[in-house]
Amino acid sequence: MTDEERQALADLIRSKREALGISSRELARRAGVDQALLTLIDQKKIAEPKVATIRGLAAALDIPLADIYAATNWLPEGALPSLRPYMRAKYDELPEEAVEAVERYIARLSRKHQAGPRAGEDESN
Repeated sequence: MTDEERQALADLIRSKREALGISSRELARRAGVDQALLTLIDQKKIAEPKVATIRGLAAALDIPLADIYAATNWLPEGALPSLRPYMRAKYDELPEEAVEAVERYIARLSRKHQAGPRAGEDESN
């Protein structure tokens, strides 16, 4: 992982944890990881976190694993992120309102055509 990817991971974990209103200690407990390890990830001092660690954090934060992979450019072959992380990774220069407009448009198309990801394939954050 690059410094930017470690920063993206730390930011994603921190923002989701804060949105859920849980402490880092509680997140570590839920994820089954040592709090010191979580602190090191937050400080961007872990060069390559283990997949099991990332998987545990994703589950504890209710973040699709593919979204974490997309945010850190660490997407496994064949995995797809949900729309927002994909847009951020692919079109990082788009303003927030443009990303929101794309999300609304895709949602309208999905409803109109009764199409979209199957259950568990895509989760909104």
